[in-house]
Amino acid sequence: DVKRVVLRGTKEFVSNEEIIDIKQENDSVSFLYKGTPKELTALLCKLDFEDFTVSDIDLEEGFMHFYAKEDK
Repeated sequence: DVKRVVLRGTKEFVSNEEIIDIKQENDSVSFLYKGTPKELTALLCKLDFEDFTVSDIDLEEGFMHFYAKEDK
């Protein structure tokens, strides 16, 4: 499962092979995460942020993610 993660109140993030489609806007960072929940929580523990959301990606975002992967 790929999840959309949004961190608010930060401009920092840790990059690894499970993180794709990173977008930074004002004091928020969002990215797609394709690892396990346990790995995600370990990653988030390393960061300083005010709030976060984790959600399923919508159909269009999922299509674009997999289409881009097939295109490479």
